[in-house]
Amino acid sequence: MSEEAKKTIRIVIPEGRGRVGKTLMAQAIGEELRRRGERVELFDLDRSPGLSRRTTAREPNGISSAARRSLMESVIHEAFTGKFDWAVVDVGADDIIVNQLHYELPNMTEQLAKAGIVIIALHVLGPLEKDAAYFRKTYGKGAFGREIVVLNHGIMTDPELDPADEFASVRKLLNGVEPLEVGILPPKVVKAIEALSADKTLHDLARDIPTIEILGTMYLQGWLETSIAPIVDEILAPSSVVAV
Repeated sequence: MSEEAKKTIRIVIPEGRGRVGKTLMAQAIGEELRRRGERVELFDLDRSPGLSRRTTAREPNGISSAARRSLMESVIHEAFTGKFDWAVVDVGADDIIVNQLHYELPNMTEQLAKAGIVIIALHVLGPLEKDAAYFRKTYGKGAFGREIVVLNHGIMTDPELDPADEFASVRKLLNGVEPLEVGILPPKVVKAIEALSADKTLHDLARDIPTIEILGTMYLQGWLETSIAPIVDEILAPSSVVAV
């Protein structure tokens, strides 16, 4: 990793509508970053906490907007003080907390950049046009230093369809933005992930054959290697910044 990259503190925030897989993305990305030796803190700002139930993610003091905003401000403050190199923040469905901060502080992104801090939006989209509509409402508004788009095939409305067909209408609404893609996990595997305790990782589960049987472990291991690892590669690559 270059000296420039080492100086940069990154805050990764999965964005999108409800039930598109943001919490699982946050969990998997945080785990993969730690596997690569990064210093990572997880934060769960979701009004219906899920990340903190199966990881060591920190929660706000309550689910009010004020409490959640206070924790988001703490994340940025801790970035300034160097308490972590990476933060992964699960903000919950349809949340625009960072956009609100940017509205109040129009030069926030530039000031953070001067301090070596970058907020990265990971726009997670399902196959519905509503997902693309939400993306267009939040993308390119200047609130984020980088923006990456992910199509989650795991929430296809018809798993037997070709993903290219299922996501065709969404892709049209991306206006040329090239997304990454996340593969499908069987329902049995997803259920096992949701039951994880904080002392177990997704990779632990991928090795635990009795829990989800051999095909389940193969699916999960493959998903981590072919879907999550490329997202982390993209996040880590300073040359792949999406211009906004």
